[in-house]
Amino acid sequence: MTVNRGPGVAPVAGVGTTTVEHRLQLAGQYAENAPGVPRSGVLAQATTVLVVPRDDGMSWDVMPHESVISRTASEGVYTPTLTGTTNVTTIAAPATDSRWDLLYIKQNDTAKGDADNQAILGVIQGTAAASPSKPTGSLPSGAMVLAESRVFATTTALQQGSNTTSQVWRHTAARGAAIPVRDATERAEITTPAVGQQVKRLDQNGRIETWNGTVWWYHGQTWSFSRGAGSDSTFSGANTGLVSGTITNAPAGKYRIEGEAGLYGATSAVGRVFVATGPSGSSVYYKKRQDLTGTPSTYEPNKRDFVHAGGNLVITVGYDVVSGSASVMSASSGETTVTAVFEGP
Repeated sequence: MTVNRGPGVAPVAGVGTTTVEHRLQLAGQYAENAPGVPRSGVLAQATTVLVVPRDDGMSWDVMPHESVISRTASEGVYTPTLTGTTNVTTIAAPATDSRWDLLYIKQNDTAKGDADNQAILGVIQGTAAASPSKPTGSLPSGAMVLAESRVFATTTALQQGSNTTSQVWRHTAARGAAIPVRDATERAEITTPAVGQQVKRLDQNGRIETWNGTVWWYHGQTWSFSRGAGSDSTFSGANTGLVSGTITNAPAGKYRIEGEAGLYGATSAVGRVFVATGPSGSSVYYKKRQDLTGTPSTYEPNKRDFVHAGGNLVITVGYDVVSGSASVMSASSGETTVTAVFEGP
């Protein structure tokens, strides 16, 4: 265990803050995929396109941006920047088949064996084949790939023919801020999120999701349980649960509970439809008493707001029968469903 100095410490006997100590201090300002594992990526991009293939040659334009690159987790992060649009050229297209080109950014470091300390944009080319492989194993140490291009035979510009360019750079963010992710796959790269860590799902219109220690949750998230076909039954008596489900490790906060019970009366049944909720499903909310006889009908209890303390949450829709007996419809005209909608902490 080492207590490292922060930046700005004056040298004493020729020893001051080292470059590694400075990078460790920088790492503390940025998001992590796990404790002590900085998340490499690009900061605060308002555009989804950072690398633009040219239509007048074999090159890309790379837009200005700020990067955070973790080369060795225990040695902090590098933070190279690009302040203007920069053109990067690749070699001519293959004579046959196609190949993958990987465009990357890297901060060289002589202390890590590099030739100099320059920040660079570079490109490596894979081997042409009918079904080519990406040359990820040939990337230099510390390189962060920004884009992948598949280059097809005889083309003369990257934005030509069947050529494609994919933006594969990751978003990163300041420590504690919501991390933009393109989809659930990128979200899963955050292997050990801190409780309260948020992500911004770009594939879900910027939906903010929060890690509660077990699951990712979001405002408006919905859980629903329904009674399946072939499950018609006849009941009588009080507090009969038709459909019940458990939301495992539901986050603390406010929920809107809704239920629909598809019923018809077998013998002049009279009763009330209810929804129940809570850790054991014991908190019951009734709709007013009504006749459950006659043509198949759907009865909906009034929507119920419920404040949950966190942990497993049981939700149930059912009814009690004051007199007679009633049956449950499993057909679409009488579906029985209970739903919980998370409305926030």
